[in-house]
Amino acid sequence: MRSWAFDWDDAASDAIIRLVQSRSDSDLRQVSNAVSQMRRARRNCEGGWVALACQDYQAIGRGSSAAPAEITICPTSLARDDVSHRSREQP
Repeated sequence: MRSWAFDWDDAASDAIIRLVQSRSDSDLRQVSNAVSQMRRARRNCEGGWVALACQDYQAIGRGSSAAPAEITICPTSLARDDVSHRSREQP
């Protein structure tokens, strides 16, 4: 993973920790979903699907009721689809 992906992963991990530590039943119900999103985000990062990974990382951050806005807007220009389409275009 790249350094920005580690930052996203750390922020999402912190959000999951806050969910687990919460006394709110609704937060605790979100833990399983957040962990699944984290796993998917990591796989997408490793596969080069940056925009998809970012969307999952953002969703994890938004799911935590006390989450700060640490995960920035997704860089859709770095999406694998965008790169592959550009490489097929002819001048």
